[in-house]
Amino acid sequence: MTSIIFLDLPVGTGFSYARTTRDPHSTDIQLCDHAYEFMRKWFESHLEFVSNPFYVAGDSYSGNPIPVITQLISDGNT
Repeated sequence: MTSIIFLDLPVGTGFSYARTTRDPHSTDIQLCDHAYEFMRKWFESHLEFVSNPFYVAGDSYSGNPIPVITQLISDGNT
């Protein structure tokens, strides 16, 4: 069985939205921090998936933030 999470970033793209009226624009660093925070919280809430293989992928512009997000995830697992 395979599980896939599609994460729309930055906020305001795809089906993503902000819960506040703060300025929805963010820097690439904030985008990476938000993605990492989402994944960390998601795995904390879904412990049954922690032991599964984990892959990060993206297309188009995500080639810029994906390496940073992957590094944040890797650093958070040490």
